[in-house]
Amino acid sequence: MSGTTPNLDAILTDVIPTSGDTPVEWSRGFAEDGLASWLADGSIALTIWSSTDAAAMYQLSGPGQEKKIGPLAHVSNIVSVSRDLQRATLSWREYRGEAPAQRSASDEGRDRDRSGRGRCHPERSEGSRSSR
Repeated sequence: MSGTTPNLDAILTDVIPTSGDTPVEWSRGFAEDGLASWLADGSIALTIWSSTDAAAMYQLSGPGQEKKIGPLAHVSNIVSVSRDLQRATLSWREYRGEAPAQRSASDEGRDRDRSGRGRCHPERSEGSRSSR
């Protein structure tokens, strides 16, 4: 990620060769925040937050070659993805009284009540916690 535009409404993703050559822009788009990571095939997994509670993941395979993988299934502020793009982890913050709690999708299993539903979001099914 090379930064934002001067009016801070876009995220630019440049690939910078280690040889010191000129950076090449692979992606540019509206976003409040973004996170990029290399995948095993040389492409980039790019997560873009269009607002504080909405994010989507894209796969960049070259300059201007962007494929939308899809929206994230849960509000999150930290995302990591496996190098083969088969698994992802989402972490988020929840406000609980005076101290915020950091959560991750794997914590949900410990918070199940007897009905099998999570206490934090009882209306959501377990399937809505994962992102592919």
